[in-house]
Formats: sequence, C-alpha cells, structure tokens
Amino acid sequence: MTMTDHVRDYVARKKALGLSFKRQERVLIRYAEFADARGDRFVRGDSVLGWARTTASVSEAQRRLRIIRGLAVFLHVGDDRHEVPHPDALGRPRRHRPPPRIPSPEEIRKIMAEALSLPPAGSLTPLTFHFIIGLVACTGLRRSEATGLLLDDLGPDGLMVRNAKNRRDRLVPLHESARRALDEYLVARRRKGGPGECLFVLASGQPMRPEYLTQTFVLLARRAGVWNRVEN
Repeated sequence: MTMTDHVRDYVARKKALGLSFKRQERVLIRYAEFADARGDRFVRGDSVLGWARTTASVSEAQRRLRIIRGLAVFLHVGDDRHEVPHPDALGRPRRHRPPPRIPSPEEIRKIMAEALSLPPAGSLTPLTFHFIIGLVACTGLRRSEATGLLLDDLGPDGLMVRNAKNRRDRLVPLHESARRALDEYLVARRRKGGPGECLFVLASGQPMRPEYLTQTFVLLARRAGVWNRVEN
C-alpha cells in the first residue's frame, strides 16, 4: 500500500466514527504526497519531521506532527515497521491548556446571583445569563449546545440537543428543578419580549454567541470572588 492508501483508510475510519476530520485530512493528504514522492511505504520519523518543518511556523509544524503521529500510532498497531515520532520531537508547545477548574455548587450559585446585576437592568439579558449558567452547570451541556437551543428543543422528556458532538442529536433529561427553572425563564422571556426561535436570547433580541457566554462567565466569576484568576 502507498502512504496515500494508508491515509485514505485512516481518514475513512475516523469519519465512520462521526468525526468531521477535515483539517486533519488535508494535512495527512499533503504528507502522503510527500512520503509517496520519497518512496516511503511506511511512516518514517525523519520524513515526518522533515515535512513538518517545511512550514515557517513552529506551532504549525507541531500541529502537523500531532496529526501525522496519530496516523503513525494507528498504523504501528498493525505493523511495527511504521515509526512513531516522539510527541515533542519539534519542541513542547509553549502554552498548555490549564487544568480544569470545576466550580462547586455554592460557587455556581454566587455566579448566577452575580449575573442578575448585569446591564441593562430590568431587561432579559441578566435573566438569560442567570438561567443559562444554571442549565449548563446542572446538565453539562457544551456552551455551543446551550446557546444553540431552540424553543422547540424543550419537550416533555427533556432537551433535544441537535447536531451535537459527532453531528448527532441527543436527548438530555432534566431534573424537575431544572425544568421549573426553565419554565420560569420562559415566562420572563415572553413578558420581556424575547423574539425569535432561540431559547436563550438577549435584551437586543439576538441569540447569545458561545464566546460571549464564556467571556461573561469569566467576568461574573471574578466579580463574585469565586476565582482570583479565571483563564479565558
């Protein structure tokens, strides 16, 4: 098999799992073309590092290495003639994701209370942040899933999260206390004139962007004194 054949098989398996894998596929195809031109029938560490270094960006070279290393690990399981480059062969990334910091229930309550002081006072915005933070905390929804909810997604059995991870729909059951809270929010939403089909909207009538939810959550956590420093 050529390296292109290996890449096509690997990518097909990843996509069969429901992954988009588009960016990785582009990198892998370019690497396969490079390896085939060299006559490499197996993943070679020197070829991987040599091709990864053809970009001027260190971070991009490290990203290329991570992607191709995934292919190498997959192929090495079936044939140990495929070499697996060391993950730090091109240096360690300068910035590592900080360890997760899970707030306690009491801290979540403080942040939710702080949300009620957001401007514009008396508008729908403070309530929207108050309730969406509570919903994420009790269900574990991703920020994009929560901000992307529609009114019709709230049903008698819970929340239908559409086009979630791996592009699949899933039903999220709600505790009766969470359902009561959402019903309370819907009453306020109708009273304060929240238009549109999105479940959570701001005073402007526009849905909330996931990035805005994160930025505001960080601000509220700092104001509430929950964390001295919260990473964005």
